[in-house]
Amino acid sequence: MSLFSRILANRPRWLCLFWAWFDYQLVLPRLARLPRTWARVPVVLRGVVNFLFDMEWRTLARGHGYVRGATYKVIRSLGFGAPSAALRTLQRFCYCSWEEYDAERLARGDVADISGRLEGVDDLLAAARAGRGVVLLMAHFDSFCVGLVLLSRLGLTINLMSSDIVNHPRVPRPISRYFTRKYEGMSSLFSPGRVVHHEGNLRFFLAALTRGEIVVIACDGTGKPGRNTVVDFLGASRAMARGPEFLARETDALVASYVCRRSDKNTFELAVSPLHPVAAGGIQKAYDFLDDRIRAEPERWWASDLCLHYLSPASGSSAPANAAEDA
Repeated sequence: MSLFSRILANRPRWLCLFWAWFDYQLVLPRLARLPRTWARVPVVLRGVVNFLFDMEWRTLARGHGYVRGATYKVIRSLGFGAPSAALRTLQRFCYCSWEEYDAERLARGDVADISGRLEGVDDLLAAARAGRGVVLLMAHFDSFCVGLVLLSRLGLTINLMSSDIVNHPRVPRPISRYFTRKYEGMSSLFSPGRVVHHEGNLRFFLAALTRGEIVVIACDGTGKPGRNTVVDFLGASRAMARGPEFLARETDALVASYVCRRSDKNTFELAVSPLHPVAAGGIQKAYDFLDDRIRAEPERWWASDLCLHYLSPASGSSAPANAAEDA
């Protein structure tokens, strides 16, 4: 292995800090000032560069590349051949670049040119009129932030559950500042809804659901042994985080999921699954909806590497779906 390859595999802290400063403090904010049509080439080019060097905010925080290889394994496990999986892995980095471009624009309140086709939102509007809360599950799929802006435009009160992990000491400061801008900008657009870290704020989310508002939770992260909900997802039984089920049961909220995808014409397509109570299998049905979308376009699921670390309910240990090895 060459010296250059060794540096990329085990990155010195100075390299991670420099890349984070260059990408998240210089490049990304300037890209966000470009109109979407003008931004297409540089945003995709940014994704290609990050693919070639296996760069992503988590790899910069951890100091080693792993997302590219893990993404390829997951896509292969979903039944795609090697050439297709390689291309879709490259596309994953481009979709992630687009999402960060969108988030930076949201942080600036630049949403005038956002338009989309909405499907399945009538049930959300009916639940809001009835004063019944909704736990809305999401995967890190394409431009999920834009989807929430489209929902808030309908008059729905959106509360997005975030995490303070982005302020961990290992996360370079330019990346932490990017997330701060992103969350503050989204909170402004959601008002009276908000983006709130889940750490220490359980009562906020319970109160929001009790008031008949929407609480949005990412459900594609890894669960914890002994504190999980078992679902069938992407070809295996998974022990996923139990937060969505707990919140829905405690407040008698309905459960659904959604995806928002960028179309070829730079507009957006939002789809929301039917609403169901937990007692009627709402959690599983929400995951089934996401399962179908991810299998159809796994390159848009830019957190797919997490799949290699999902827990098996039988063993309580990491059990990848149809994957022979870990990242």
